[in-house]
Amino acid sequence: MNRKFVAVALLLAGIVFYMVGMWPLSVLLMVAGALVLAKGRSAPKESLLPTPAPSQPKSSYSIDHDTQDQLIVSVIPATRNRAVALPVLLGCVVALVVGFVMMLVTYTTNNVAYLLWSPALGLLVGYLGVKKLNHDPRPCVRDGRFYVSESNINYRTDQGQLTTINVDQIDRIRACQTYAGSATQVISYASDAASILGNAFEHHGYKVRQKREDWLSDNSFVLQVEEGGRAHVMAGGMDETTSYSLMKAVCQKTGFGN
Repeated sequence: MNRKFVAVALLLAGIVFYMVGMWPLSVLLMVAGALVLAKGRSAPKESLLPTPAPSQPKSSYSIDHDTQDQLIVSVIPATRNRAVALPVLLGCVVALVVGFVMMLVTYTTNNVAYLLWSPALGLLVGYLGVKKLNHDPRPCVRDGRFYVSESNINYRTDQGQLTTINVDQIDRIRACQTYAGSATQVISYASDAASILGNAFEHHGYKVRQKREDWLSDNSFVLQVEEGGRAHVMAGGMDETTSYSLMKAVCQKTGFGN
């Protein structure tokens, strides 16, 4: 059964039980739902390399030769460092604020169970923050391996299916960008101290978002082999220099474009 479905069902059941006055059970259900949701992060795609590829901020590739004089190309995409500290800090702040409010509610109702709302909401906010900040919108980002000979190119799709492309049927080999980073210029005016401070935070947030968009855009290049009206992605998540260097190596081995 889908883990997210179980988490949502537990949270909804907790809300229903809370509305009918069964607060101990409702709090336990909500905490369980938050824990299941926190563990429900989708697992990364299985690596197509012999060993799991390391996470690194810059893409790279290596080329070896087998006994049949094929090129064995292994590609490691560029990945950003996971943002954990900020979501955890935000979750702690929410837990503290909610905990303070629940302490007042506990004092007036003499019901200690209300304090369980604090860690549950803090955990939920922290999970959603990690999920949002670490979302990667770039397509075709995975480590992988493909084989290039003078007559064929063999690679595995995202689903793990082995695909063979005949060099004689190739229409084009190209390196292209798959993600265009957005930009939003913030222009504001302030006349008092509060507005100036608010604008400073706004501009800082803009710079952080712009830096993230620029990195994603610069490291979204893929190597495509087009054949029969289809685009086969050999590798992705690379910067421009890596992708064009890889394209040159493939073209030289296959003789395409000569």
